Amino acid sequence: MRLFNNLVNRVQVQYRAHRSRTLLVAIPLLTLIVLGVLWACGLFTRFSYLPDRAYILGDPDAPEPETLQELLHSASPRVETLLRKPAVAAELLSAASLEAIIDSRQSLNNLRRLDEQLERRLEELSPPAEKEEPSEEERAPAAEQAEEESSETAETVGEGTPQAE
Repeated sequence: MRLFNNLVNRVQVQYRAHRSRTLLVAIPLLTLIVLGVLWACGLFTRFSYLPDRAYILGDPDAPEPETLQELLHSASPRVETLLRKPAVAAELLSAASLEAIIDSRQSLNNLRRLDEQLERRLEELSPPAEKEEPSEEERAPAAEQAEEESSETAETVGEGTPQAE
C-alpha cells in the first residue's frame, strides 16, 4: 500500500511541475491499460454459436438421375432429365399402370411436378392458336339468340319508334 501511495504522490508532483509531459505519458498509458482489460474480457472478439469451420450445405452438382425411380425420388425433379435421358422417358411410357412406378407420396408428387413442367414447356413451345371461325352448328343457335334479343329490345322501346333494318 505504501508503494501505491508513493507512486500516486510522485505522479501528483510530476503533474504539478510538468503538466503537458505528464499528460502525454499518462493518457496513452491509461488507454493501453483499458484496451488490454477490454481485450482480456473478450470485447473485441466476434462471438458465434457456430464453430469456426467451413460448412457444406449441399452438393451443388448433384448427379442427374439415371433411372425413373431415381428421378421420382429426387429432391427436385426436372423435365429436362426426361428430355435428355430417353431411357427414363421410355421407362415412364412403358409402365402398365401408375402402381408400377409410384411407390410413395413423394414419387407421386414428383410425377405431378414433372407433368406441370411438361405442360408449361408445351405451352411455351406451341404457337398461340388463332381464333377459328365457328362452324355452321355453332352459328345457328347464336343467330337465333341474337334475333330474340333484338325483338325483346323492340318491345321495350315501343312500337312507335322506327327500327333500323
